[in-house]
This record gives sequence, C-alpha cells and structure tokens, in this order.
Amino acid sequence: MALYHIGTRSSKDSTFSGFHTMDSPEARKLLNEKLEQFAHARGSGSHKDTHSDDKPPSRDFSWILAVRAVQQHLAEQVNRARSNAAARGPKGTSLPSNSQAVVDSELTLVDTKAKYPPDARVFEELAKDAPDCQSVLANLYWRSVRQALVWDIFQLLLHEGLVDWKCLTRPISIPVSTHDTDVVSSFLTCFPELDMQLRFPADPTDPQIPLQSQTDQWLSDVEWLATIIVRCGTPLADVVTVLEKSTLVDDVDRTRSWFWEAAHPNFRIIFKWPQERAGPENEYGYAHAPKDVNTLGFWLPHGLSKDHCNEQVRDCLARGAAIEKAYREAMAPNLPDGLVAIDFTGIDPAVLDPSESDKDESLSSEEKNECQEPQDST
Repeated sequence: MALYHIGTRSSKDSTFSGFHTMDSPEARKLLNEKLEQFAHARGSGSHKDTHSDDKPPSRDFSWILAVRAVQQHLAEQVNRARSNAAARGPKGTSLPSNSQAVVDSELTLVDTKAKYPPDARVFEELAKDAPDCQSVLANLYWRSVRQALVWDIFQLLLHEGLVDWKCLTRPISIPVSTHDTDVVSSFLTCFPELDMQLRFPADPTDPQIPLQSQTDQWLSDVEWLATIIVRCGTPLADVVTVLEKSTLVDDVDRTRSWFWEAAHPNFRIIFKWPQERAGPENEYGYAHAPKDVNTLGFWLPHGLSKDHCNEQVRDCLARGAAIEKAYREAMAPNLPDGLVAIDFTGIDPAVLDPSESDKDESLSSEEKNECQEPQDST
C-alpha cells in the first residue's frame, strides 16, 4: 500500500503544471509574466508559537513559482559564468563591498580547508588567485532560499502539532549521517521544491547550480528537517497529508516516489528518537555552529538554549536575509523579493522545557537499532 497517492490532488493552481521544465519559449514567457506579478512582493509570514490559534504561516507569493524562478535564474548564471570564464581567461569576478562583506562573514563560520564534499567546489574556487566571487554568492543564495522554504515547512508542521520546538534544543551534528535521516530525506526530495533540480537534474552531466553538482549534492537543509521528523517521531503519512493541503510544495515527482517506494516498501514507522544526530552540547547554542561541524551558508537553527532561544533564532534568520539582500543587490534586482525574509514572533521559553518522555530516554544505540529493524526490510 502506497504511503501517499500520486496525482490525487486538485488544490494546486494549474498554472504551475508547466513549470517543471523550462524547455519551451512559451513556458519561459508564461513564467516571466507571472514573475512580474510579484517581483517586488515582500514575504509576510506570520510565524506564531505552538500555542497560537491563528492561521498557519503564509506568504504573499507562491513558493512553487518562486522556486521555478530561482532555478531558471541560477541555470542562466551557470551559463554566464561559463561564457565569462572562456572570455576573461584568468580574471575572476568581483562583488560590491556590502555583498562581499556578507560572503566574508559566512566564510568565517566554516572551515574552508575541510574536506566536506558539498562545500569542496566553492572552496576550490575561493582558493584561486582570481576567484569567481559572483558564483560563490549565487551558491550561497541558492542554499539560503532552500532553507527559507524548509523553515516555512517546519513552521507549518509546528502549527499542525506534528513537531515541537524541543527538537531544536539539541545541536545537530551536520556531517553525521544516519539510516532514518537518510531515508526520510530521500522521501522529502520526492517533492520537486525540496530537490531544487540538483539531485535529479534533467541532465546529470550539466549542473544547474553554481559551484554545485549531482556528485557533491548539498541537502543539509532537507536533512535538518528529516532530523526533526525523526526526533519527534512524526509519521510520514501525516507529513504528506499536511504538505498536500498546503501551497508550499507541488505534487511529488512520480518517478522519484516510485523508486522511493520500491527501495523502502516497509518503511512506515518512525520511532521517536530525540537524540537523532545529536552534536556536542553548546552553552550558547548553534546559531553559529563550530567550524568543524558546520557547512557553508547553513543557518537553520538547532541547539537552542532556553535563555537565549529567541536571540539565537533571530540571528539565524538574519543571516539568511542578509545573503538574499546581498545577492539581489549585486546580481539579481529583478528576482522575487522577500523569499528569505521571515517575520519571527518569538518562542515562549517554557515550550523548550523537556517533557518527561524526553528526559527518560534510556534506550542505548544498540537497543534503538534493534527496534528499528522491522520498519525497513531493505
């Protein structure tokens, strides 16, 4: 029995149905016409805490359409970079001082000599005598837009009671990979907006993201969301139900979902495991993760402390907004505005108090693995 049903939704705007591929002049023209309608729209999400009875977070634009626009723009940036490289020879590209300052600030938060594969091409570019700084900023922008969408999905799941803030009190060890997180992440990327045409591009030999490719895929944002789902023990079927009713993401990709179902036919139960991918405790939280466990441009919050939680979350969101502003000012003033801007109203620190079930987490890793075996026979 399938975890979800393909093609049963009718709530999505049919306008978006032709935007999965931008391979015709008609599709590009229609997209550009739609972009004109919200090119200057600001995000107006109203993010409430878990005790709010207000409507779930919403935006003044469609993420489905916005992601298509970003995909098209970044693909064109890749082509421009190739053409410029051929024309300029060893010369690099520069950025306005304000935009360069944002890039430099992000670089101080990560070990540029680390061997983390998803960051390798960016750091290799920066090590050149004349680096293509515009492509570096474009890569940061792509990562930031992705995280803003994932944050909106988290807020929606929070509003629906499927996750809670406590799952963010434990730091996440970003380089660590686990079975449950990997399986849930692969499921989430069945939604095109969460894949962003990186992991499954139309032509795997033709990267569409500056300084990123299929072989060094960056999915830290999706893995962050998957970790939260595992920490809270959220049923995947419930996640699907909520996302299907939302306008945050489009229909799942039929081919990807078929492969996922075939690879994980018995994966139905997620055992609640608050320690999933837990990193070392940090008194001041992980608004700025230690360099040796961080990845470039990753700003989604984790490791929140009760005393500084709101300051830490706002610090994280401000980084995302700064990257977006830097990119728009330097390279893309006509892209949809306000994608990363988020109106964060704050967390009631009381909701961060661990529950009794969280305190009594006595299963060892071996016992947890024994419990998990029946959920996925592959």
